[in-house]
Amino acid sequence: MSKIIKSVKIHTMIKAINEALDPSLEKRLRKDLKRYCEETGGNYEEICKVAGLSSKGYEILSADIVEFIDQCAKGKWEVDVKTGRVNIKGDFEAIGSSWSSSDKEETLRKLSEIKFGKIEGDFRVSKLNMQDETWESICPLEVEKSIDLSNNSLTKVLLPQNMRGNIYLGYNLIESLEGCPEEIEGGFIVDNNNLKNLIGGPEKVGAEYSCSSQKGLGDTGFSLEGCAKVIKGKFICTRNGLETLAGGPEKVGNGIDIAHNKLVDLKGNFKSVSGYVEAGFNRLVSVEGLPLDMSSNRFGLSKNLIQAKVIKETYADAVKMKSWMAAYLKLAATQRFKRMGKAERDPIVSRITPELIAKNPIALAPIWKDEELLNDPVIKRRIKKSGISKDDAFQKNVGIASDLLALGF
Repeated sequence: MSKIIKSVKIHTMIKAINEALDPSLEKRLRKDLKRYCEETGGNYEEICKVAGLSSKGYEILSADIVEFIDQCAKGKWEVDVKTGRVNIKGDFEAIGSSWSSSDKEETLRKLSEIKFGKIEGDFRVSKLNMQDETWESICPLEVEKSIDLSNNSLTKVLLPQNMRGNIYLGYNLIESLEGCPEEIEGGFIVDNNNLKNLIGGPEKVGAEYSCSSQKGLGDTGFSLEGCAKVIKGKFICTRNGLETLAGGPEKVGNGIDIAHNKLVDLKGNFKSVSGYVEAGFNRLVSVEGLPLDMSSNRFGLSKNLIQAKVIKETYADAVKMKSWMAAYLKLAATQRFKRMGKAERDPIVSRITPELIAKNPIALAPIWKDEELLNDPVIKRRIKKSGISKDDAFQKNVGIASDLLALGF
């Protein structure tokens, strides 16, 4: 009877100790028990039962792996005994930073021994020189927030079946975006890869979309084909040798940065743009291509073919007259334009040739109603060369078109 009483007292004491354990102490105790069992050959699961602790599937992991997960997991974690996968109620972070190559190899070895299930926070495994095979073996089934795979050696895109939040894939060797989800709630960052285009990438992005500084482009430049059509955050595509924005986004919600490219204008797919537009260090003569109803007309246009002030004023005229051709004609009539060098003037002149004017006479409606501009020698000469009729019927139609433009049609 006394032995039974003592046994009950021991279990009562164990229960009281367990209830007093905070998560960090419980984690340390379970880890120490695991290492003890490995060293002595003890049965970890049985000892946990005696100690009143749940083994939580830890019996299938080595003590080193348990300790490694403890270091990297920013929250409670457990092993699903049915699947053998590690589920984490928080973040997981294994970042190489300035570790030595041997440290990175050891980290990758430990990672490869883990099967991840559901991560209820962020999942970060970056700066490890990780290759495709390793990532394929450890890729979680679900990540509720962001995933960071930047600064590795990945050549293709592989993502969890279910995930939300930001996707960081920058500084890898990725050659194709095939495998991306069609829609991402967070941002999408693929800077510094080996991409030639964006085919296979998401169609909608809920925050920033950045694809700058692709490697190995040579003289071929970069294509925006496959780019997301709707970007709720900022669109960034710098230092890619872009010569055209064809294939680019239709709607951008929080600014554009396309600096350090080879653009002469901003013609693309833009239908709606909000926020600051940075397009410095290009070959711009105009920002034609941007919507004329932008809620903000703040630009960064330094180091282009034509001065920033002139480009901004031409955009303002295009907005006012609802016609780029009319704005170019107005610019061509200024003394400033006449003082420009041939290299600056020619791209503008090519946009107001008699042939182009003849094909789109309605674009001259704002000028037709402005006597001062209409009588300017430069404008008058170009209109005359276009062969546009000045009869009453034509003037009436142009007048109607001008009124419709003023009303926003």
